[in-house]
Amino acid sequence: MSDTGKERTCRACGASFVYPAPASLATKRLCESCAGVSEPVRRVLEAHQLEILRLRRQIEKLGAKPAPGAAPKVGDDA
Repeated sequence: MSDTGKERTCRACGASFVYPAPASLATKRLCESCAGVSEPVRRVLEAHQLEILRLRRQIEKLGAKPAPGAAPKVGDDA
């Protein structure tokens, strides 16, 4: 195993962290900050983080193509 860990994303808060890190409370799924939070609170945070990610993907998808029946933007020559 190498001296440096792998870059991971916390499932509770979405922060990036390196795992494993020496003397860190971080786990494979949670950053050091979220690892100390109680289980019921972590479950809520993880559910909210999943919803945030789902909404971000949906926004990106909608931003890539116009909505059906949408009026063209002002200044478009299409």
